[in-house]
Amino acid sequence: MTEVYLFDWGDTLMVDFPGVPGKMCNWERVAAVEGAEEALSCISKKAQVYITSVYSYRCSRIN
Repeated sequence: MTEVYLFDWGDTLMVDFPGVPGKMCNWERVAAVEGAEEALSCISKKAQVYITSVYSYRCSRIN
């Protein structure tokens, strides 16, 4: 059986800055949560990884 991991975008992979309105893609500054890139890189070598958000209606797969 293939392992599958789901990660939430805001405050799990990307910092959700308090008080900044609107969609993250429109923010002047964005930042990854410390260790997120390394964790995704490691996990995606042996499992399927998907990223989701309460603001999205579909998941995006990391290849």
